[in-house]
Amino acid sequence: MPGCVGANPLWLPLYMPGFVGANPLWLPLYMPVCVSPDQIKKMQESKMIKLPQAALIVGITLVTIAATSGVGHAETQVTNTIQSHTLKRGEKIMKLCAEAKLCKPGDVITLTSSEPPAVLMNDTRYNITSFNYKMDSGQDAVWSPAISDVFNDIQTSPDGKTQTLGGGNWLPGTVTFFNKQSTTTTKVTYAVSFDGTAVPRALF
Repeated sequence: MPGCVGANPLWLPLYMPGFVGANPLWLPLYMPVCVSPDQIKKMQESKMIKLPQAALIVGITLVTIAATSGVGHAETQVTNTIQSHTLKRGEKIMKLCAEAKLCKPGDVITLTSSEPPAVLMNDTRYNITSFNYKMDSGQDAVWSPAISDVFNDIQTSPDGKTQTLGGGNWLPGTVTFFNKQSTTTTKVTYAVSFDGTAVPRALF
């Protein structure tokens, strides 16, 4: 768009009102916004606004665009949580293969966001390296950033419908805590599978 900030990032300082002397939060502007540097300069020279206010105008525009674009339009956002867990005496566990029916790479089960939190035991013959989640494209829902200390490589598709938690090594015979948190009460359906490396029977 002529005269506007284009695809090349423009780093803008965001000054929060009331925090005098505080260091600004620098934000990259990638999307076209019709507040050009020339316009900001003219406003500064005419003393209509000061530099922090000019930066704040563009910064707020950026934040507004980011909040209302892409996955931000979805009614429901679901957060994946997979955390390491120390089993407590008497605590109920669910077996990934025997009960959840995920036994090997290629197996797929269907769950919903209303499933309760669970402590799962890896009773498969695999060191599980990643979990894959896929929502049906017809649902007004997306995956939000996942939380995990078991899997450190988290990838979400641009449309927010698929998410992979990889870079992990969940060993057979150990337990992990699984949970889903949703921004609405809408029941979101998704498919789950895993990838992993086989463990020799002698070591299992």
